[in-house]
Amino acid sequence: NSQHEGLCSVHMLQARLLYGFELVGVGERLVTTPLTERCWLTMTQAFQLRLGFCASGPRGVGKTETVKDLAIAAALLCVCIGCQ
Repeated sequence: NSQHEGLCSVHMLQARLLYGFELVGVGERLVTTPLTERCWLTMTQAFQLRLGFCASGPRGVGKTETVKDLAIAAALLCVCIGCQ
């Protein structure tokens, strides 16, 4: 789009997210595994299509941290809600 020309953006496959410039601070990064990469690709494709993303699985496997790490990489605001 000429509307977004010259703006900073994050690209993964066909997905293009505008860089959010949300300052989160310097923190620890996750170890990138093939599963982490697949999750990131799925999340960015969902964002591109204006869909939500709900990670599911057993406790303690890093679902919330994976979502937060992608938000930090794209400088986007991330609000995680834990439903018990």
